[in-house]
Amino acid sequence: MPCAVVAEQAKRYLDDHDLDARGSAQADVNFDISLTKLKDASLPSGRPLLLNRHSISEYTQPKRLSLMRTYSNFHASGSLTLTQLTNLSCKLNLHFEFNAYEYVWALAAIDDGYITRFVSNGELEGLYLDAITKLFMASPL
Repeated sequence: MPCAVVAEQAKRYLDDHDLDARGSAQADVNFDISLTKLKDASLPSGRPLLLNRHSISEYTQPKRLSLMRTYSNFHASGSLTLTQLTNLSCKLNLHFEFNAYEYVWALAAIDDGYITRFVSNGELEGLYLDAITKLFMASPL
């Protein structure tokens, strides 16, 4: 299936789940779609995509979250890349990145804190890629 068709369906699906999908075609072969987490984003199951301490533990590679630190202002962004392999096949690659503002809670009045980046474990990407793939398996174009 041409990547242009896949890209359009994928963008529509992500937009339906309140992930702002903006994309551009490069030489009619590669399509890059940037994703920005919106306030009310939802998982493919329909549950809200909550960005908090629990979601960092669930969707990122193991990293110990200190009990002495506070994490706030969680943010997720991502990128979906579609590459045309043949006339009938398109490769999808999705990657999310998570960030949170981190500071020592006992020193909150004087600690400026910093932004911490968390590396995705691929679980969230798998949920969305599986759902997008099912769109094409359900109804042949």
